[in-house]
Amino acid sequence: MGMKPYRQFLALTFITRTAFSFSFATYVMFLLSRNASLFEVGLINISFMLAIALAEIPTGIFADLLGRKRSFQISCFIMAIGFFIYYLSQSFWMFIVAETLAGIGLTFRSGALQAWAIDSIRETGADIPNERLFSSEGIAKNAANITGGLAGAYMGDLDLAYPFLAGAVVLVITLVLSSIVMREPESHFDLTRQSPFAAVKSIFKRSVDYGLREKTVFMLMMTALVSALFYQPLNMYWQPRFAEVANGKIWILGWIWVFISGSLMLGGYLIKLIPRRYNRYSVLIVTVLLNSLPVILAAVVRDFVIVLLFFGMYEIARGMTEPIRLALLNDSIPSAERATILSLDQVFMRTGAVLGLLFTGLLADNYSISIAWIVAAIVGLINIPILVSIRKK
Repeated sequence: MGMKPYRQFLALTFITRTAFSFSFATYVMFLLSRNASLFEVGLINISFMLAIALAEIPTGIFADLLGRKRSFQISCFIMAIGFFIYYLSQSFWMFIVAETLAGIGLTFRSGALQAWAIDSIRETGADIPNERLFSSEGIAKNAANITGGLAGAYMGDLDLAYPFLAGAVVLVITLVLSSIVMREPESHFDLTRQSPFAAVKSIFKRSVDYGLREKTVFMLMMTALVSALFYQPLNMYWQPRFAEVANGKIWILGWIWVFISGSLMLGGYLIKLIPRRYNRYSVLIVTVLLNSLPVILAAVVRDFVIVLLFFGMYEIARGMTEPIRLALLNDSIPSAERATILSLDQVFMRTGAVLGLLFTGLLADNYSISIAWIVAAIVGLINIPILVSIRKK
């Protein structure tokens, strides 16, 4: 019985991530094909990040107060509409509308599904550590990235808008599936006994107080901000760089995406092999180094295969980083406000992403993608003193 919500969580993670990932290998190429510049691609993504930053806390409170299952289902519905609008869009402002809807939809899911899984698993009495849960989640996500990204790249070879239509259809199917398999944990209903206004005020105050005043939680959120700033130019500009080397063959991006996702999945798996006796903050410090240094090398080397290998090393380290950080964060926060605090963590992450898109977008447009990568990798090293300070504490 204890494994049931664990498996359901991984299945729902896999299906929703597959829907998102149909467009992952061709997303930037789709926007460029609709006459967007690299800077406009960044602006479109900023609308996504801003929508998330503004909606995260309210939707986290919604999930904590009115149900994580209901929140997840609303997420599927709104994101499906956003993807369908993307499928129809031809202009910059329609992309902004689609991206904003997708961002709002994602906020209804972000803290809710993880909070549902942790509390559902605990209610069954199963002994599944958070680190194992998030490591498995990372593997499920990247297996979905491979499945969806590769399928989407071949769809994109026919029409770059098809991956968005496929994503909308899968999200509607997921909405129906979740109504059958998800059950709200009994512990959640303790929150609904207060008046709605008092409950909202209470959850918001406790969550923000805990997130900002508890030093370990705050510093772990700061590492998410720095990492997101660092990752943005790599997430955004690998497609045009590799497409140029591949002479514009869109389907090849699908196989590069498989390599990237496989590297991330390997990182998630390697976390399970590191003995528990090693201090988790020390492991995170090592992964920060393994994140940044290969990116600097990938930016200065010109050979396609060597660049791809260095990029793979960076992705392995990235795949190791997030499961540990999320496990440490979830071990440090109370259950009742879990979805809201995880949403606050997403606000930090998206703030970093917005800064990364603005800053590195200007660098990429005015100098080069390589310069943007080098500067971002150096910024990523800021996480080392942050993690050292938590380890000392």
